[in-house]
Amino acid sequence: MLRNAANPRSVVCHPFRTSFQPASRLNSTDAQSHKSPPRDFGARIVLATKRLAIHPSPNKRVPIPRAQRAEGSEEEKRLLRPYVLSARLQKLCDDDNLDTAILTLRNAPLDAQNAIVWNLVMREALKIKRSKLAFQLYIDMKRRGFHPTIRTFLTMFGGLCILDDWPLRTKQLDSLNTLFENYKDYVEQLKRHDPSSSDLVVAPVSGYFKILGDTGQWQKMFEVYQDMDSEGPLAPNQFVYTAMFRAIQKRGTSTTGGADSDMRLENARDVKHLWRQMVKRSQKTPSFPVDSHLIVNALVVLGLGSPADQLFAFDIVRDYLGLTKPGEEPHPPQIPHSPHVLTEALHLCNITSKPRLCIHYFQQVRDRPLKQGEKSILTQIHMEHVLRAYAALSAMGSLDESHQVLETLEWMLEQDVLGNSAMRPSLSTYTLVLNACWRGKDWASAARTFELMTGYHADAFRDPSEGGSEVPMMDQRSQGRNMVPNARAMSFLARTALVSRDQANLRQCLRMIAHLGVDDALSERVRKSDRDSSPERLLSKQVPATSRDPEYYVAKLADDLVRLVKEARGGEGDTGEEKKWLALQAKAKQFLRAHPLPKRTPVLEERPLGSARGLAATENVVEYALTKRSMKT
Repeated sequence: MLRNAANPRSVVCHPFRTSFQPASRLNSTDAQSHKSPPRDFGARIVLATKRLAIHPSPNKRVPIPRAQRAEGSEEEKRLLRPYVLSARLQKLCDDDNLDTAILTLRNAPLDAQNAIVWNLVMREALKIKRSKLAFQLYIDMKRRGFHPTIRTFLTMFGGLCILDDWPLRTKQLDSLNTLFENYKDYVEQLKRHDPSSSDLVVAPVSGYFKILGDTGQWQKMFEVYQDMDSEGPLAPNQFVYTAMFRAIQKRGTSTTGGADSDMRLENARDVKHLWRQMVKRSQKTPSFPVDSHLIVNALVVLGLGSPADQLFAFDIVRDYLGLTKPGEEPHPPQIPHSPHVLTEALHLCNITSKPRLCIHYFQQVRDRPLKQGEKSILTQIHMEHVLRAYAALSAMGSLDESHQVLETLEWMLEQDVLGNSAMRPSLSTYTLVLNACWRGKDWASAARTFELMTGYHADAFRDPSEGGSEVPMMDQRSQGRNMVPNARAMSFLARTALVSRDQANLRQCLRMIAHLGVDDALSERVRKSDRDSSPERLLSKQVPATSRDPEYYVAKLADDLVRLVKEARGGEGDTGEEKKWLALQAKAKQFLRAHPLPKRTPVLEERPLGSARGLAATENVVEYALTKRSMKT
């Protein structure tokens, strides 16, 4: 026993037995415990644990500090974290390997997956318009036991609502409706447990309404709207109402004739009703502002309604934009002016046959004093609405509008030179000016417009006895400022010369057209861009432009050339110049034989304000509404 005690490694410490230990390795407390070992079983365990802590077994593994671990060793291995997996999946998606990313996610450990990781691949699938795959991923996520969060619904509806081909995805509508029902169940359950949760949002409803409008399910949209809360975080907000207004705009657009007119009246009534409900809720909720997007989409629908609906639209413009009629007291605007809301306000004036009010709105915005550092919101798009208004006034017989429209064009060019490039006129701008000159029978303004558009001096095309030149001078300008007129512009230029009934003007116009050439203009009938930039898309949008408008203007130019040459020739013999004109006439006649002038004229080409009967009916209704309102006040 003593021999074994001399070797400390031969001594075995057992928690349930007493054994000898070298005195040198025992402290005073342990020595006392060996002399009188405790009889209690629990006390023996505590005593044995202390001994092992003081004298660890040589076979026990001691942890290695993190700084001393070897890279790649067994101690360095860790479980795959969700954020690490997300980074890997995002890199695969950025490299256009979405299918590989989905396979990696499905084979990843469940500990590395969560709703956030699944939201990532659903978002990437919707980015490339793979909506069916996104629905499959949503189902796979739920099968693996991961519950969707509000971010899941925001991701799904946010990606689905930007798809523009929903009429071709009708088989996925059942999945869409199921997704929306899941969202409703989620927010209802969350509302019961935590009514103040920040996840109680109605943003998915806006995306759902947009899709319902694209697929023609307007009745279902109204049913969902009626089931929404009247107050609280799940009540309709400005985004929901904006989505509803946009969806209503699409109702009836595929029909024609009387049904389309009836549908527009119904659309205006629905928007007016929704607007009044929206105003009441916005007054009760400080976080519910009436913004410019709401106003724009409401004006689009109301402007196509009855005269009473149009009057309601002008009230919105006055109350929220502060733009008043002549003679009314100015109103402070409730929302800041923005380019898109001003565009719709000017357009509203033109489609309701109020061109003078359009010009008055423009003057109020132009004359408004700007704050330091503030820039004007007026752009070339707004100015084209103003030019359409001037053209409409010229068609009514006013003779001064052609001078004003030319002054407006020169003011736009001045603003462009001063640094406001948004005011730079385009080809459609010059065409609208020439349209107003034709209606006002003002050849001098048309010739000046030709100078500003092409850079050529109009006087150089006069008769030689009046200072004309065989080689016309051209001002050198920066790229994009000198423009070649298209078929529409040339047609308006020729018609302006014809209505002037002046032989000198006819010859000057022929020289302009002959110098520019008509080959490109007569081939414009196949250009889609020419159709889209039509200046005669009405002075309104009541009837959309059709694909036959370019054919009309090209054929109209050919017809105008035939008349122009016929009336410009003196009949004393064919000079060298007249032979060129006759060649133009022959080319125009050949074109007309192959492409006769269409019987259908573009929308309101001849009567931009509509029929006299329609104007009288509109005026009577508006007068009655104004009288009735004044009596109530």
